[in-house]
Amino acid sequence: MSIDINQLYANGATKKKASGFSFTELLTRDFSFRKGLPDKKKQWFLSELALLLNSGVDIKNALDLIVEEQKKGKEAAFFIQVREAVFAGDSLSQVIINSKKFDTYDNFAIRMGEESGNLPAVLNQLAEYYEKRLKLRRQLTSALSYPTLVMSAAIGAVVFLINFLVPMFEDVFNRFSGELPAITRNIIALSHSFSNNALTIFLVVVGMLVSVLLFRKQPLFRKVQSYLVLRIPIMGDIIRKNNMARFCQALGMLISSKVPLTEALRLVKDMVTFYPIETSLPIIIADIEKGNSLNQSLQQFQVYDNRMVYLIKVGEEVNQLDRIFEKLQQQYAADVEHRVSVMSSLLEPILIIGVGLLVGIILIAMYLPLFQISNSFM
Repeated sequence: MSIDINQLYANGATKKKASGFSFTELLTRDFSFRKGLPDKKKQWFLSELALLLNSGVDIKNALDLIVEEQKKGKEAAFFIQVREAVFAGDSLSQVIINSKKFDTYDNFAIRMGEESGNLPAVLNQLAEYYEKRLKLRRQLTSALSYPTLVMSAAIGAVVFLINFLVPMFEDVFNRFSGELPAITRNIIALSHSFSNNALTIFLVVVGMLVSVLLFRKQPLFRKVQSYLVLRIPIMGDIIRKNNMARFCQALGMLISSKVPLTEALRLVKDMVTFYPIETSLPIIIADIEKGNSLNQSLQQFQVYDNRMVYLIKVGEEVNQLDRIFEKLQQQYAADVEHRVSVMSSLLEPILIIGVGLLVGIILIAMYLPLFQISNSFM
């Protein structure tokens, strides 16, 4: 399939702007903060439509079947709107473009698929893209869901012990004379500090959340946040490789569709919103337009590792960039999956032990004076 990129911005499609970068967004970027249909719904719609069209069903009957499957849910109205507009005589691509529910490349690729008669193949290609993207996201989500749950439970348990259990024991200790152990005094002091500053702590947390929501789109905020996130041990490298896999997948898909390299990079800037990659692309595009090769342009930025640059150089020399990017995407995805699996295996016992120690220390600090008191009566 060959795409005439000069028609891309003349069709009225709205380019997506960077929607900011935060730690949560980096992990679940597309299904939480992006406008339009969720990736899962896009993948389902594209794959179902491709299957029906490949089976010989015409576009109108195919949309009828899709609407029948989506009678409920907040996306159902969109599919009904698509069906009614196509029945009224509009093309599928025009309906998709007007809805602004899909990405720029999705809109244009569907239109080119209609014009070239390869719509089922284009739909399959887009469905595979979203399927791979969903797989990468789920790997990170599965790795972080358990640690997040354990940490939330740990924080809740510690707050309960400090705020409710410790004051109860303190009342008991006040009835007896004698000096309390150092560990007990420290825990009681921590309880007093927490009680006296609970409102301040709450306001600070709320202020931080509001600041993230207000400033997450600002370049300086995104730059600092990405800098800090990438320096998280183990997790930082997983995040980088996850975004590199998405970058390679998107660029490989565009190049395989015969989109010129510079225009493909411009589209990737809308499809991949990882701040280090996004800010590097305008410079890379300018370098390529001056006559530099892609691998030379990538060498300026640390986010692109040496192995990737070398393989891209080989791909440029043999004119197989699309295959190189496909292989890189597969390797990055496999590496992310392996690291996520290892990290999950390590985090589970570490968190359980950590929570147990934390709760155990508080309980020991509270019961130790009682043991001393009981021994004094014996």
